[in-house]
Amino acid sequence: MVGRAQRFVSKACRAAPLCYWRAVLDPHSFARTIENIYYISFLARDGIISIDIGLPFIKTVSSGDRERGAGSANQFIVSIDMHTWKELVDAFRIERPMMVLKGR
Repeated sequence: MVGRAQRFVSKACRAAPLCYWRAVLDPHSFARTIENIYYISFLARDGIISIDIGLPFIKTVSSGDRERGAGSANQFIVSIDMHTWKELVDAFRIERPMMVLKGR
């Protein structure tokens, strides 16, 4: 699944950084949202992506930058409960999931 998440991020971030919450939120499933957060965290841990702090955005990290250690300096913890999930889905007006990992 992490490989599928990596392919999704690579495609989605080609033109511009991707809003973290738009990427991970599944408006129909709190559990899938948690899974998406989990997969994205592995990509960040491995230096494949970087996540800007503030309103978080996801950016891919080139293999050259990965070798130099870019993208691995910062980590953050996401705490989300069902109430917050619903508020985020409403705030970002998410009607369908952006990150659909087929075969789940």
